[in-house]
Amino acid sequence: MAAAFARTLTESQIEEEIRIGNKWREVVIDRPVSDDIKTLVKDDLLEKWHHYRDSKYRDNIRPAWHYEEYRTTLTVPEGTIETEDLHALCNKPTAFYWLLSAQHLSFHGTSWVTHSIIFQALLDEWLRCYDCKPNIEYGHCFAAPIKVSETGPSTLRGVIDAHAEVCRHIDNELRKAKDDAQTPNSQGTKPDIAKNYFLLPLFRAIVMVIDNLDGWYNNGRDKSDDCPSVRRVSRYQNVLLLLTGVETGLSAPISFQSLIPQSLFLDRSDIKENDAGVIRVPLCTAIQFIVALEKREHLAAGANSRYYPPFEPELCPSRPVVNAEVWADSHLFAAEKHGWNVAYTDSWEAIRRVKAGLEGELFYVLEPWVPPGAYNWKTE
Repeated sequence: MAAAFARTLTESQIEEEIRIGNKWREVVIDRPVSDDIKTLVKDDLLEKWHHYRDSKYRDNIRPAWHYEEYRTTLTVPEGTIETEDLHALCNKPTAFYWLLSAQHLSFHGTSWVTHSIIFQALLDEWLRCYDCKPNIEYGHCFAAPIKVSETGPSTLRGVIDAHAEVCRHIDNELRKAKDDAQTPNSQGTKPDIAKNYFLLPLFRAIVMVIDNLDGWYNNGRDKSDDCPSVRRVSRYQNVLLLLTGVETGLSAPISFQSLIPQSLFLDRSDIKENDAGVIRVPLCTAIQFIVALEKREHLAAGANSRYYPPFEPELCPSRPVVNAEVWADSHLFAAEKHGWNVAYTDSWEAIRRVKAGLEGELFYVLEPWVPPGAYNWKTE
């Protein structure tokens, strides 16, 4: 999976891309096609298959992070949550609580909203922790985002207590889903929820909290061009890591001792500075720490690990084919049978992308999904 950023093009570069696009759309591919070209086309199709899965995954996780109406919201201190999708809370190593103090009023001043660049910084760092090849099956992601409403908890103790209730809520919903899936002729729950979605022990044990946007506001832009920088946000935006005190199911206790050299002033009136269960660190440090914990727990669990879910067929570009090689070969076979000029099929696109590349040109570039508002962001 590539990092999700758009290429920034000048007006002349855009015009050149349009010219190249028109050129290759009009090209007629004559048969026979050489074996060397077919090999390159198959490689391109295999890349396209993974690109399909990555794009579908990003589309699946986007609502929970970017759209207020799909956001899991903590409405009262007792831990009552409003969520449209149980999937968004499962198969995650932690929860990301967004306190009201780190939100801002919408353009019309009618609601509190969150900054999407924080999510993009989080996603970018998570991808780099896995060399851009994370497990993306069944909604697995770094965290479940939970927005705290005006009536939700404002203290860290309140967040920990509310998180315990959130976990109980998820447990109850998963139990209902499993019971529902075992009920004959039940129409209420898809079987995959009962089989492939879990509340992980690490999720119960540690949470991340963002309570201010000072790092983003003060250091999130490149001073040379005032352009928002995702990496700068990741380095300068700080977050809190909280231990809930629940260690059931963990292979070993969690300690923040290794993070002390990178820790920042807590600057909270509701917590003691020397509290061993709370630490403030840069966003990138927090992500790296939790990813390391997840890897630790996955290795400790061995064959029974639920931290990295199994292959998800629903992400594949076409069902029932769930194998990249079979999918690519079927497109090659169809192109050999019907020709390479059946417009806008995957094989039509792939061979033109390959031939354009051999001439040093770009055609239908497999660009990653770009979140709303990200077109003017940069990675460095």
